[in-house]
Amino acid sequence: MSDSKQDLILQGLNDAQLEAVTTTEGPLLILAGAGSGKTRVLAHRIAYLIRSYGVNPASILAVTFTNKAAGEMKERILGLLAGASDQEGEEAQLHVMPGKAPKGQVPAMGTFHSICAQILRREIQHLNRANNFVIFDTLDQISVIRDLIKELSPHSSFAPRAVLSAISRAKSDMQDASEYARQVDPNYFTDLVAQIFPRYEQALKANEALDFDDLLVLTVELFENNPVVLAKYHGKWQYISIDEYQDTNQVQYRLAKALAREGHNICVVGDENQSIYGFRGADIGNILAFTKDYPESKIIKLEQNYRSTEPILQAANAIIQHNASRSNKELWSARKSGDKPLIYEALDETQEAKYVIDQIKNMHNSEKIPYEQMAVLYRTNAQSRAFEEACISHNIPYRLVGGVKFYERKEIKDLLAFLRYIQNPEEKVSFKRIVNVPPRGIGTTSLREMLDWAAQVGGLKQAFGLLRDSQSLDDIPINSRGKNALQDFAQMLASWEEIYRTCNILELFDAILDSVNYLSYINDGTDQAQDRFENIQELRKVISSYTEYGPVHGLTIFLEESALLTSVDEADFHQDAITLITMHAVKGLEFEVVFLAGLDEGLFPHSRCLDSEKELEEERRLCYVGITRAKTWLYLLHTQMRTTWGETSPSVTSRFLTEIPEELVEYDSFDEDIAPARSAYGIALPPKQPLTSGQKDLQASKQTSKFKEGQKVRHKSFGLGRIVQIKGEELSVVFEKAGLKKLLESLAPLEKVDSSQ
Repeated sequence: MSDSKQDLILQGLNDAQLEAVTTTEGPLLILAGAGSGKTRVLAHRIAYLIRSYGVNPASILAVTFTNKAAGEMKERILGLLAGASDQEGEEAQLHVMPGKAPKGQVPAMGTFHSICAQILRREIQHLNRANNFVIFDTLDQISVIRDLIKELSPHSSFAPRAVLSAISRAKSDMQDASEYARQVDPNYFTDLVAQIFPRYEQALKANEALDFDDLLVLTVELFENNPVVLAKYHGKWQYISIDEYQDTNQVQYRLAKALAREGHNICVVGDENQSIYGFRGADIGNILAFTKDYPESKIIKLEQNYRSTEPILQAANAIIQHNASRSNKELWSARKSGDKPLIYEALDETQEAKYVIDQIKNMHNSEKIPYEQMAVLYRTNAQSRAFEEACISHNIPYRLVGGVKFYERKEIKDLLAFLRYIQNPEEKVSFKRIVNVPPRGIGTTSLREMLDWAAQVGGLKQAFGLLRDSQSLDDIPINSRGKNALQDFAQMLASWEEIYRTCNILELFDAILDSVNYLSYINDGTDQAQDRFENIQELRKVISSYTEYGPVHGLTIFLEESALLTSVDEADFHQDAITLITMHAVKGLEFEVVFLAGLDEGLFPHSRCLDSEKELEEERRLCYVGITRAKTWLYLLHTQMRTTWGETSPSVTSRFLTEIPEELVEYDSFDEDIAPARSAYGIALPPKQPLTSGQKDLQASKQTSKFKEGQKVRHKSFGLGRIVQIKGEELSVVFEKAGLKKLLESLAPLEKVDSSQ
């Protein structure tokens, strides 16, 4: 390799980054703080391996947590290998669509799920499974579980999504259905999950389907039980790098250990301060225990932040220092000057949203900051409503990340179901979705009769073959109208299957649209019809990029990649619109201006986390992630009162705000008696709004009660409980055994108890 090429790869790296890039052998832990250039380090390290050591790109495996991250890294690596300097803050010189890189020039790269899907497609026969499996997304899983709930507990009020979450968490911990039933604490909900879990697994097998968790679990089983297959991949991948290691769960941890061959050339990158997915099974202990797992490992800390100003980082550091589960690492920035973060007290969530929109309009008009460089972050999805309404009323363009996702819209789900069923003609979930779309006279009775008959004759594919080829339909046990409609459907299936085998995916897609006249079906003359049409055109555009793979293979790759997309992957961040997004979804993004809304105790940190120090630390890490998304301006907002479930109650300022020393922030409020009428950034505040008599009473109750919302109490008769609302003399308390009770403070025999009890 020429010195000039090597200089390009090492150019512009700081000392810590340079050490990380040039440390190529043995186990390596890179503790990369927010905005410290970890994606750059990973890309340069891989390019350095290829250019300096002549490592074959095919022998490198790079695991990311999103498809978006994989695409960005591919662009950087290709730019470096082509001789681009890839300076910090510059865009890569060579733009390549994710998954379209020239063969052999970049390593195997993708998410855990996409890598495992590729492995299983080649190796799943070792587990006595067929390799033409389909991947069920969340809505497919919920559909199966909803049917099982109706069958096992028709009067249950439990949401299918809650049952799915419990099953997913068990799988992430490598528990099968029998282990879950043995280990879980028994109650009505877990008993129902224990009944559904094995039947759900049976339903997946019957549909020749895997869910997202299966992709990982089955790959771990494959590697741990088949040393020959594992040895094959040990030989294939000599260098392994894993991004966002702090967010790995138990199954991902075991997968990494299996591939790493006891630490041989494994590089993991992460930041324990940004571990925020514990509710999904992510275990911060994986990154904290890396040096125990790999005693010969080297640790390199990336502490210089290239994103935020020093005042913003000082606030972030002040908050995260209250966590015990962390390494001794502190971010610093070369951008020493800048405005202090502003803590703003709003009257309520409506005034909070109005204030935010006023600031956005002012900064857009006077500071010329593009809308796309401003974001509103919140803890829960429900908080978006007030901001959406404010955007609409003030004509501010916005994108809602985490709303109705592109691949979950009805018309998209319909067309994907057609494609999936053609790929796997035994997959019943897709079959049931498409068999009467558009309506063709196949009702519930006909569908049931068809499924029963198919089970008798050897499956749906065999049944449709008989329907298509039979001279007489008299012996087929389906009612006459449904039988004729199903025979017509069988003829369409046959023509699609021929196109599937001989033509590319776009020709297949167009044939389906034409055969079922789907565009006419969705055209009901409304504005929504135009939206649906545009969505289908967008899907067609995506599908067209898979035509180069030819028949069969193009459909397989498209269905896998579309099933593995996340809402952040789908979001269009090039439109000039402000971003409304949860703090869990914003990780990996950055904006010039960030508003953190709803910093009220019980909302953020969330009330369900207040009794657990472990969960409270994760909430604090979530706050840290939100703060470190801001480049130049940061607003931290809380309210005096907030309406929940139709009840307005006073708010308590989040502990996270009190953890920031006063000298590091500016303060402002809707109330002129609390703060000046202009913000620290010189932006005029909205006119002061007078309090209603009810709001004045709530303020008074907040100040005079000896109790606080969220506080644990004991009642002589009702036992232990927690105060959820204070309205004057009236206390609303949820007791562990007695449920919700409304009591008068002056009369109720209540005493405070220590939160640890």
